[in-house]
Amino acid sequence: MKKTIFLITSLLAMSLLATTAFSAEYYHDGRNNPSQNRIFPNLRHRLDTWQNLSNKQKNKLRTLRQKFIDETYEINAALAVKNQKIRNIMRTSSPDKAKIDKLVRQITKLQGKLLRKRVNYQLAAKKIAPKLNVTYMGDLDSQHGRED
Repeated sequence: MKKTIFLITSLLAMSLLATTAFSAEYYHDGRNNPSQNRIFPNLRHRLDTWQNLSNKQKNKLRTLRQKFIDETYEINAALAVKNQKIRNIMRTSSPDKAKIDKLVRQITKLQGKLLRKRVNYQLAAKKIAPKLNVTYMGDLDSQHGRED
């Protein structure tokens, strides 16, 4: 009796999982997928806008993005180091509040520098392609590793 209940329960669970997996619409590039359009309504517009840019605009934007990454690399690395220092201090049995406060002030300064550079990057990208929606993180053409 126990074996049959276990067998029936297992078959029902597998059929439920299989039904869910096979009924989902999946397209590798996200095209014509209604569920993806509901989840990421702006993605289709961003991809279409990117594809409608000229090669000259795309190259300028890629160069600008690489310049932004190169300019902010050291800031991002310093932020990571300072955040790790805070985590390490917090793991000690008696964290030093003065050290943490000092690190927080340093992190805030670095975040301000990064934000100013990010805003300048976004404004420059808007001049190159006014209709392109440049995200807060500065991504232009990196949705799902896609490049044209």
